[in-house]
Amino acid sequence: MTSLPRLVDRNFVLLVTAHFISCLGWTSMLLLPVYLEQIGATRAQIGSLMAAAAISSLILRPLAGWSLDHLGRRFTLVFGSLFGAAGMGLVGLVHEVGTLAYVMRLVFGIGQGIIFTGYFVWLTDLLPEVRRTEGIALFGVSGLAPLAVNAFADQLGVVGSQLHWFLPLLGAVMLSALPALFGVPETVKRGAAAAGASPTGSDGDTPEALAPPRVLRMLISRAMLPVWLATVVLATMAAVFFSFVTVSAASRGIARPGTVWLAYAGGAIVVRVIGGRLPDRLGTSNLVAPPLGAYAAATLVAARARSSLALYAAGVLAGLGHGYGFPVLTSQAMTRADARRRGAAMAMFTALWEGSRLVMTPLLGLLADKHGDAAMFALVAAGAAGGLLLWLAAERWQARAA
Repeated sequence: MTSLPRLVDRNFVLLVTAHFISCLGWTSMLLLPVYLEQIGATRAQIGSLMAAAAISSLILRPLAGWSLDHLGRRFTLVFGSLFGAAGMGLVGLVHEVGTLAYVMRLVFGIGQGIIFTGYFVWLTDLLPEVRRTEGIALFGVSGLAPLAVNAFADQLGVVGSQLHWFLPLLGAVMLSALPALFGVPETVKRGAAAAGASPTGSDGDTPEALAPPRVLRMLISRAMLPVWLATVVLATMAAVFFSFVTVSAASRGIARPGTVWLAYAGGAIVVRVIGGRLPDRLGTSNLVAPPLGAYAAATLVAARARSSLALYAAGVLAGLGHGYGFPVLTSQAMTRADARRRGAAMAMFTALWEGSRLVMTPLLGLLADKHGDAAMFALVAAGAAGGLLLWLAAERWQARAA
């Protein structure tokens, strides 16, 4: 029996450490809607502000992909970390829904987009291919575990107006991730693509291999289309859940709604630790529909939640969907892309997350203002069901071609 290659080594641990600290940023920013409501924001304004970070993130995403593939993983991540911390620092200056609030989100979006893209590309370079999905799943725990900080803050009573100092404090903590990044070997030579074996018939490491037309053809290829469809479905559900579940629960009188993120993180972490090897064994295509279905069920539960128990159930279901869905789709994007174009592929993957948040959260926030939170969550679940059918058709189409 052939033994599996080693997964956890020094480089993996260093990346996990840096990623955990960096993710204190985006996870704690999930508390921002509570602060925004405290200073008088409507649902539509909350949706617009939460989506604003996606504008700068999307604009910079092609540059982030280029930088990752040409200037290196470390340089790009250091740059992104500085912007992420600066964006969180600006929260301390925001006391009303105005221009500064949007500037704060735009600055944070630059850092968030680079961090989101860079860590998983660098990780993919270092993982053995036969354990790629398992490695991404375990690594992703370091991005979900910081959600516990939200529940901890809620228990300590750090809510509402007190978040204007709590979030900048965590922004400063984010910068402590930088030393760990300098302990991980760079996998990109300046001006070259990521290291890795060339697929049969590829262009090798020549400049033509990274020419924009060839990168674009890869991104819109038949093999990548099902990945992008499923990503939009999952990203839309996550954007709505992240932006509105806490304020929706609070409006129904549910005590300490921030603890939903503990349930969310618990569901995601448990499924990754216990079943992390299943996607690589069963095939990632077989494990796309179940997590999307679990997340859709979570939105339906959230639509009618009237108690803490129901809210926690929604959190666990959403966590289960995220716990499998994100690493499976990340692995598919990285596996189906050319090794030298992983930065571009991951930039596209993460851009779809940001784009879904940018487009859907303001629109659904308006819907919630007019028809209520329950209608908004129910519509998202229905849209996910339709998206899942489209994914199935696209996956069968590309499988026949393969």
